[in-house]
Amino acid sequence: MTVSPWLVLAGALLGVGLGAALLGHLDTRQQAEDEQAQFDDQFAQLITTLERQ
Repeated sequence: MTVSPWLVLAGALLGVGLGAALLGHLDTRQQAEDEQAQFDDQFAQLITTLERQ
């Protein structure tokens, strides 16, 4: 049984596309978590500053 080179190419492109989409999703989630942590830190600093006054 012979596999068409076009089928192999299509499969490779699909695999690369899915991999890139997954990495992009994970990167976006990590960035969102980092931004939330930064916001939490700034909010805690603000509360601390207000409590001192």
